[in-house]
Amino acid sequence: MKEIISEAIRNIALVGHGGSGKTSLSEIILYTAKEINRIGRIEDGNTTSDYTPNEIEKQISISSSIMNLEWNNCKINIIDAPGFSDFIGDVKSTLKICDTAVLVIKSAEGIEVGTDAAKNIIDEYNLPSSIIINKVDSEQSTFFDTYENIKLRLHPGATIVTFPVSEGINFNGVVDVISMKVYTYGETGSRTVTEAELTGELKDQPKISELNSLKK
Repeated sequence: MKEIISEAIRNIALVGHGGSGKTSLSEIILYTAKEINRIGRIEDGNTTSDYTPNEIEKQISISSSIMNLEWNNCKINIIDAPGFSDFIGDVKSTLKICDTAVLVIKSAEGIEVGTDAAKNIIDEYNLPSSIIINKVDSEQSTFFDTYENIKLRLHPGATIVTFPVSEGINFNGVVDVISMKVYTYGETGSRTVTEAELTGELKDQPKISELNSLKK
């Protein structure tokens, strides 16, 4: 068995409102890291983290589930926490033992009750955190509106580091503002990602200027 020193272990919690896509996100992460060989679906009852009979039947996370992967010589423990208020105790206990939190928010619906509840616990524990605006492939996706609402309601210093090239059914890639590159994804279920330099209208996106001004 491979020995991993404690300094190379990270605990990351996925938190947010129920239905924001935390479980599906964890599947994608595990698949990308080659820890699993297929992406499970909540509708099919075959995801890694929602495995109990009640979770499969109700198609929701009822308790926190821990998964792990290796990335850049680190062991990363990902904890998928439930999003419904009935299980807020699990969210608190999960965040208590984590190094950082990832707040998952639906692009169309934006900030919801479970979002605020998770953010309050993150603040209570003074945890480092980041936000993923999820489900940008939804026809109702409003990525930049949701981002502005995040700055207004959650943290005025929230800064975009990636944003979708396009939203809705045409979503197939993101702009990385840090590296100034465009990453285009292959077909669903493929690990293929194409990297290209940022040019044209995307390079003139106001959010890129905003981040660059903060970096100076």
